[in-house]
Amino acid sequence: MLNIFISIIPIFMLIVTGYIIKLYFIKDTDFWDKIEHLVYNFLLPILLVKSIINAKLYSVNILDYIIVLLLPTLLVAIILVTLKKYTKFKNRDFTSIFQGSIRYNSYVLLSVLLILLPNNGMLYFGIITIVMIITTNLLSVFILSIYSEGKYDIDWKKVIKKIIYNPLIFSSVIGLLLNLVGFKLPNILQTYFTYISSAALTLSLLAVGAGLKLNTINTDKVYIFIPVVIKLLILPLLYYFAVSMIYLDNSSKISILIYASVPTAGNAYILAKQMGGNHSLMASIVTFTMLISIITIPLVLYISS
Repeated sequence: MLNIFISIIPIFMLIVTGYIIKLYFIKDTDFWDKIEHLVYNFLLPILLVKSIINAKLYSVNILDYIIVLLLPTLLVAIILVTLKKYTKFKNRDFTSIFQGSIRYNSYVLLSVLLILLPNNGMLYFGIITIVMIITTNLLSVFILSIYSEGKYDIDWKKVIKKIIYNPLIFSSVIGLLLNLVGFKLPNILQTYFTYISSAALTLSLLAVGAGLKLNTINTDKVYIFIPVVIKLLILPLLYYFAVSMIYLDNSSKISILIYASVPTAGNAYILAKQMGGNHSLMASIVTFTMLISIITIPLVLYISS
């Protein structure tokens, strides 16, 4: 466990660095929004295309991999909606609990995958991106459209179009297609994309840190506790059982457990704010899962090894 912990500590050091820079040096929120926009729409897509083209696609049993990815998250979603009927959660609070329990932070996932699975980490990230960004976004939008107190007239065609044209999904599909036809990047582009990759990882983690809202962790502690336990303990446990029941190679199992262990997505806060959910509670959940995942990620990987 110590080796795993030491290997991922630089990731969280970069996140803390981003928080400190935002707190003391570059306080302009607009600056960090632009950094995240640059990473999400340009740097990460290039990194995805380059890495997936070079990945050994034949090494992954994709159908079984997708089945294992989907089942635990869908199970948790069904359980949460069922429990809503027997609890006193306010509707807006429930939407944040739901998002906090099933959504994942892409930047932390990518960084941990590349450290622990340097050969095929990006390939796994691409598959997870295609399957789970679509799944978790649709589920979250669906729940918010039902339980939020905002008057949000949802346009499902627009939502689906936005997901399909998501830069990470789009670039993952492009990379997979180029991989399948045997396309090889010229050496000049390989070198250029390598430089882009370094910038993408560093800036993405700094932006994650800049987005932390530690001052929001002061209310609704019970409502924070529930998604933290589900996202960082129960969901990884369900995924552990899932990978144990279906045959997958060791790297595939590790990548799925990494996915299950990472904290909640920061953009869950944005969706909650846009659709009338409890965005303050959502910010607390995002921050708290990030802090606790420093311990739970190596713990889950150690127990499952």
